[in-house]
Amino acid sequence: MKIRVVARNSRLSLAQAQEVMAKIKGVDWKLIPLASYGDKHLEIPLTENTMPDFFTKELDEAILNDEADIAIHSAKDVPYPLPQGLELVALTECLANADVLVSRRKEKLSQLKPGAKIACSSPSRQEQIRQLRPDLEIVDIRGTIDQRLARVFNGEIDALVVAECALKRLELEEFIAETLPIKTHPLQGHLAVVARVGNAQMKSLFYPLDIRKNYGKVYLVGFGPGNPDLLTLRALQAIDEADIIFYDDLLDASFLLNVEAELVYVGKRRDKHAFEQDEINEMIYRAAIAGKQVVRLKGGDPMIFGRGGEEYDFLASKFVQVEIIPGITSALAAAATQAIPLTRRELARSVSFCTAHDPNHLPIPNTDTIVYYMGAHNAPIIAQKLIESGKKTDTTVIIVESAGSENERSINTTLQNLASGSLTVNSPALIIVGEHINPTNNATPSKQNKILVTSSSTKPYEHLGKVIHKPLIQIKEVDPNEQLLQIIHKADQYNWLIFTSRWSVVHFLSLLNKVKKDIRIFAKAQIIAIGKNTASVLEKYHLHADWIASDESSSGIIDLFMNHSLVGKNVFIPHSNLSPNTMPNLLRKMGYQVDTLVVYENVLPENVQPVDLSEIDIIAFGSPSGVKNFKKIYKSIPAHIQVIAKGDVTKNALYEQGLLPFDDWVI
Repeated sequence: MKIRVVARNSRLSLAQAQEVMAKIKGVDWKLIPLASYGDKHLEIPLTENTMPDFFTKELDEAILNDEADIAIHSAKDVPYPLPQGLELVALTECLANADVLVSRRKEKLSQLKPGAKIACSSPSRQEQIRQLRPDLEIVDIRGTIDQRLARVFNGEIDALVVAECALKRLELEEFIAETLPIKTHPLQGHLAVVARVGNAQMKSLFYPLDIRKNYGKVYLVGFGPGNPDLLTLRALQAIDEADIIFYDDLLDASFLLNVEAELVYVGKRRDKHAFEQDEINEMIYRAAIAGKQVVRLKGGDPMIFGRGGEEYDFLASKFVQVEIIPGITSALAAAATQAIPLTRRELARSVSFCTAHDPNHLPIPNTDTIVYYMGAHNAPIIAQKLIESGKKTDTTVIIVESAGSENERSINTTLQNLASGSLTVNSPALIIVGEHINPTNNATPSKQNKILVTSSSTKPYEHLGKVIHKPLIQIKEVDPNEQLLQIIHKADQYNWLIFTSRWSVVHFLSLLNKVKKDIRIFAKAQIIAIGKNTASVLEKYHLHADWIASDESSSGIIDLFMNHSLVGKNVFIPHSNLSPNTMPNLLRKMGYQVDTLVVYENVLPENVQPVDLSEIDIIAFGSPSGVKNFKKIYKSIPAHIQVIAKGDVTKNALYEQGLLPFDDWVI
């Protein structure tokens, strides 16, 4: 096989080409040196260069003109995006990523005299050196490595900042005075092999050298307006498969409580940033090149006012594979929940999404509907500018706060009223403006009750109205322990296996699996489920309860034993760390031998974001632990709220915690 290789006509570039060629055996190489535009125009400082293909244009054209099969570049010189018709077929392993200092007498940076001339070839290097030694004279430098070194040793400059990989490839490490503590380009030290798009032969040949095969993939995922129910199936799949998730504000973080991925909060709110954008970009990049499957979870849609484009470009320019998964942007959520037609036949044929973050540069497009994001703090100014642009003062304005979330609130007004400054608008808010919007019809036809569900399942309450799911319990499976092994050792002695919740089923069977066992070891035992819900979970594992307590409580199990005189005295109950001892103790008093095992822990979730209870009509509690955690977070239940409690134990917990007096209405 004969392959034509084009490289820049410099000693370093040719050495780079030879380095790559030496790693591929059985090829007849033809090396073609070319001078690039950057090589021909040494008078142009790199600090002033605006051409992305300054060092690559002629080489890439040689491939497109079929004068070469591949080009070998310094990876940091490759333009983004690559010219149409070309693709990267290999990114080689980094030789060295640091910058080093070369000086005449091997002085370190700290040893250079004030006013000494130090040469740097990029704005980034110059700025970082200036921060370390503001008393030095920083000058531009161009030319080959040999030419730059010559300027040091002939006394024209005192020191030179240069890439360590360049000196290593030319076997000039002896001139290094020290490694500098400055940030370098992520691709410095890597080499890039570029070929025509679709050249399967080149891709196959260079695949062994391509370190991207060890990279993970990044998914820029839109979470939507905050409600996990509005996530796409593709988003759920990416989240489920992720190794690490970088997540924003404006999404329901409780949704992430039971994912297995590492979670990193990188939210940014007005004047309060967990990390700056450059830091976020870098963290995502480092996770991807470490081989992790990365989800960048963003509120709304990644590409609408979410810096998704910046993150995509940052990663793609460094050859990281990125997939964008769209989300429902808050304007669409607000339009749906408030029944606002953003467009309407014959009345509104166009809509604009705008940012109002800077009122001094407020866009006022000529569309029938305008939606302003990030406008809460500047709402009166926005209204005034719209009036000044010619909009009618009585034009309808709908302000939707926290669109799509459990705290959503809407305000119906006009441009004139909004411009007066008399309204309080809370962030985050959307300002929707349109003459066609009927302010009397922008809400759902009949008001639904808002039900705050604090337990893990919403199904029992969905018929009552709009469910807002904020679980106040987090389930964590325990690790296998000595007690589990003891239970397994005597499994064939048990007559009764009692499951008191869906989680006792899930996590007990999981623990058995972890120690290479399954339910067959309890062959002599009959299964009791505390109620139909627990029995249905058993069926998902192809297990059928022999007995189902009609009352989903401990008393229901006791009644079962008392009313049916169940034969067999050995009982095993897997349960949570918070399960009361009432039922096991009563069974023991009845003459049964009872063993119990904690198979999961019920804990308060981290970073619970409280719901505005003034907008809530009903609160549903599913367990005493949920009641206790509610008390910790909310302290009390407002008088206007009705309460649903699952079972007498949960009901009694509400009384014991002082959340309800005994005469309150409780289901």
